Amino acid sequence: MSEHVSLAVGTTVSISPTLPSTYDVAGYRALTYTPIKGVRDAGDIAEQHVTITRAPIHLNYSYQERVGRVLPSLSWEILRLKNNSGQQMLLDAFLGDAQAFQIEHADGTQLYFSATVKGRTRVIKEGSTLLAYRIELDVQREVIEV
Repeated sequence: MSEHVSLAVGTTVSISPTLPSTYDVAGYRALTYTPIKGVRDAGDIAEQHVTITRAPIHLNYSYQERVGRVLPSLSWEILRLKNNSGQQMLLDAFLGDAQAFQIEHADGTQLYFSATVKGRTRVIKEGSTLLAYRIELDVQREVIEV
């Protein structure tokens, strides 16, 4: 049995200003996406549970119990490109509603989700640094992976 390791190189990130009519693979695939060029770091998508502390009277200890799930937040860093329509749509989404996103890895894996842009930072740093934006996204629906 051979193991297969995939690299993030070649991953594309795309945006659609239209939300899907159904939040499933077919709904997301029916949308038209515009590539966001210059994505330098597409961050991580972490799935987490919400926990509460339980301390029953009859026990002499407390424990954490899962009571729900938290939808992820993402942080992307993109190089500033003046003439990329996908990047401009992402920057403009800061003032608007949720957008649909598609991330496609070179191995064919696709991720779909809808999110709102909650933060937009201009990365300047020092003279030799490439100008960039840091974009903060709040995912609004489950991330679908196919």
